[in-house]
Amino acid sequence: MDLTLDVSSHERMVRALIPGTRRPCVFIPGIFSETLVGGVHRVILQLSDELFQTQGRIIWFAPAAVIAPFEPGIGVSIILEHPRLNQIFTEQMQLKTQTLRPSLLQCAPEDVYDRFTLPS
Repeated sequence: MDLTLDVSSHERMVRALIPGTRRPCVFIPGIFSETLVGGVHRVILQLSDELFQTQGRIIWFAPAAVIAPFEPGIGVSIILEHPRLNQIFTEQMQLKTQTLRPSLLQCAPEDVYDRFTLPS
């Protein structure tokens, strides 16, 4: 199965990027089967005026029944290295982290870790 994602606008690119992964990772909206998770597929990315054909591993999926504001789709980790693609993802991820509010993944660690007393 070929997966295609058009992120030719800045808004689409920022929305498609998935932070916190070792390799560039994107969200592709749509209705997919959970059986695809773990599989490797050809990925075609249209980034502005550049077209990349690469491979990606599906690392998770959101089913059709997800609750708004989320939407169904899959998370795809790009597994073939393209220096230009890596550069674009790095630049866009830096912009994303500067323009978005902190999420749970981006929150600074708290000073107090024990909130409940554990029996001894």
